[in-house]
Order: sequence, then structure tokens, then C-alpha cells
Amino acid sequence: MHMNPNRSTPVKGLLPRDAERRYTWCNFVMNNLEGHPTFLADIIWTDEACFLCNGMFNRQNVYTWSLENPTYAVEVRHQLCWLINIWCRIFNDRLIGPVFYKGTLTRQCYLDLLQDVITDFVENLPLHQLRNVWFHHDGTPTLKISNVKQYLMETFHNQIIGYGGFVQWPLRSPDLTPLDFFLCGHIKGQVYATPPPTLQDLQ
Repeated sequence: MHMNPNRSTPVKGLLPRDAERRYTWCNFVMNNLEGHPTFLADIIWTDEACFLCNGMFNRQNVYTWSLENPTYAVEVRHQLCWLINIWCRIFNDRLIGPVFYKGTLTRQCYLDLLQDVITDFVENLPLHQLRNVWFHHDGTPTLKISNVKQYLMETFHNQIIGYGGFVQWPLRSPDLTPLDFFLCGHIKGQVYATPPPTLQDLQ
């Protein structure tokens, strides 16, 4: 019997209701694409990401080929640790941001961020284009606060994808947004290709 070693692939855990929400979301997209082929390009996709001084390292995927053991080592922990959070958006072929912030994205921090960044962006859009714009956000607790919801509803006229919006976003679906599917991983790969020694260098 010949047996081969196999590695498992880590995936997000799903809940029973997730399948129905994904189905509803996909139907919503397909229906909109029928009458508006550029529908997906009219969505402002948003997400957060965290960058740590330790970077990304998976020893299961890193090998050094040599005739002798080179006792190859990689630093993965530092006594002095720092991190920075970013919030960014993709609209059509444009990257808006990133916006850097420290600590937790609080209610007031998020509302200030929206009013500073999104308001300025929206005011520079032609009115005929703004009518077609949808705003995507996930279901994190900060986004469920009434003043945040009110701001988004007034700005985008109920064209909200996510908590409290016209259509619910299917949580635990990282494969459905360009930020999760491509951008965050690509940026981290670029940033950590040469690990930044300080927080300022990382930014």
C-alpha cells in the first residue's frame, strides 16, 4: 500500500443559514447584471486588514534546499511588537485609501472615517453615476450603530449591501469581494517581501 502525506486546507467555518444567504446574494447580483451589466463595478467594496511586525510565515510551506542542513532560521517573534490597521475601498478600477488607524475601529472612529473619506469621494462623483453606486460593508458591531447606518442610508439612498441595507451581505464569504479575494493578500505579500523594521517603514 502506497500512502502519501496530505495537508489540510484551513477554511472559515460556516453556519446553517450561510448557504441561503449566499444563494440570495448571488440571485441579487445576477438579476442586477441582466439590466445593468456594469453593476459590480458600481459597488464600493470596503474591508479592513491588520499588519503586524511579525509579518506572515508558514513553516509548512517554506523549504530551503541544500546538500547539508544549513540550520536555516527565520525570526517570527519580536519582544517589541507593533501593528497597524488599515481600511480601504475599491470602486471600479480605483483603490481609495488605505486609511491607517490604531486600535479598534470604534463607532466614532468609523463615522469620522466615513465622513472624511466617503463624503469627499461621493461629492466628486457625477450625479448620474452616484445614482447607481452601492456601498458594501460587513456585519461587524461598529457598523450596526444607528448614526453610522443613518449616514450610509442618507448618502447612498438605501443602496447598501450589508447590515441594515437593501440586501444582506453573506458573512464568512471572503471569496466574494475583490478586497478579500485579491487585494489584501497581494498587499501583504508585497509588504512582507522585505519585512519592515519599524511601523513608519510599514506605512
